[in-house]
Amino acid sequence: MAFPSELMDSAWDSLLATDGRGVPTDVAELTAALESSPELRSAALLSALERARQALVSTPSSAAIDQTVTLPVVDLIAMTRSLMSRLR
Repeated sequence: MAFPSELMDSAWDSLLATDGRGVPTDVAELTAALESSPELRSAALLSALERARQALVSTPSSAAIDQTVTLPVVDLIAMTRSLMSRLR
């Protein structure tokens, strides 16, 4: 799993790769990186929420409430980890 292409090779990518190891490429690496880096956690959550907002903005208000909206796994992990940390 890779970060969405709009995050690669940018100043944003540099922020996400603050430890010099590069961008996580699978779920295990992402989970470990989110646990060890508050900066990555914040950046990933901000990106995830923006992409979720974009998905909702592009969905018509007449859509059925069970209509599928596709989000990258990285976004779901970032949002779920954030919510779970608040439930601890």
